[in-house]
Amino acid sequence: MPRALLRHPAAKRDLAEAIAYLVEEGGSEVAHQFLDDVAHAFTRLRRFPNLGRPWPTRNPTLAGLRRLPLKRFPLSVFYRPTRNAIEIIRVLHHARDIPPLLEDI
Repeated sequence: MPRALLRHPAAKRDLAEAIAYLVEEGGSEVAHQFLDDVAHAFTRLRRFPNLGRPWPTRNPTLAGLRRLPLKRFPLSVFYRPTRNAIEIIRVLHHARDIPPLLEDI
């Protein structure tokens, strides 16, 4: 049975910023492709919660964090599967300095 999907406020901000950037730089068609890619990733994660790779960290607050790259865009979904849900923690561009951004959750 698919799990619930919970979006952390930081992940919501990440998505809004990515969409705004893509609309400005590539137009609404590119932004829609991005949203399709994200929706597809979220659907897959709800059904297969261990699909992504574990994120290596020594920080106990990040225990269980996993990373799933998007198919068509250089961004990854950082999430944590729980017993009943998938917690979407961040959606970050690969060019960013990711470890410090994850420390802020």
